[in-house]
Amino acid sequence: MASQTSPLPPLARRDQSITERVFEGLDAGPDRAALIDGPSGTSLTAAALKTPIQHLAGGLAAMGVGPGRVLAIFAPNMPDYAVVFHAAAYTGATLTTVNPTYTAHELAHQLTDSGASWLFTLTALMPVAHEAITGPGPIKVVAIDGGLEDLMGAPLTAQVPVDLDRHVVVLPYSSGTTGLPKGVRLSHRNLVAFIVPQAGVEPDLAVIQGILAERLAKFKRPREIRLVQTIPKSASGKILRRVLKAQVLAG
Repeated sequence: MASQTSPLPPLARRDQSITERVFEGLDAGPDRAALIDGPSGTSLTAAALKTPIQHLAGGLAAMGVGPGRVLAIFAPNMPDYAVVFHAAAYTGATLTTVNPTYTAHELAHQLTDSGASWLFTLTALMPVAHEAITGPGPIKVVAIDGGLEDLMGAPLTAQVPVDLDRHVVVLPYSSGTTGLPKGVRLSHRNLVAFIVPQAGVEPDLAVIQGILAERLAKFKRPREIRLVQTIPKSASGKILRRVLKAQVLAG
């Protein structure tokens, strides 16, 4: 296995959970749109996103959710997905993210393998969810589109302490190309590292081209590289390639 070193200087470590880091950004512009739901056009401001996260986290914590608990979310991309994700993270729990196109058999494997005791999903996916729950131990099922309000409690105003380096905050699963899907353990430190900007550093296409030239055969190298600010995706998270192509050509 080869190890690669970035040509850019190291990022400064931030002693924050992923939700604390997100809250820092939300607090910087509470009236800005933080999330926009593509299909409906519904948007949430930064303040409107932070408030339900804290109230849901408080309600979950009061029901015993915290370090050592695993919550699963079986839903497409939607604003409330972020609410559930960060509420779970704020309580110190672990969230396992499930592909919303999974069959009951595939969902059952991930629930059992991850040890999930809660499952957040949509009303439309309830039949699949209930068919999948056949393993040992009770699993509490919650409909995101209608059931979150019942779980809200007094707001949790501080991150439940966890080891930022070792605590598993999210447990996504691989595609299972060579066998059954396997969990990938990611810590708060892992996630925060992805969103900590390097002050004064902008992508250098010449540097990127040089790195690719060192590591790839000529026939594998892209003929051209263009940078985009955002990648258009569908509600289920799939990249909208035609929209992306049009965006790149127009830019």
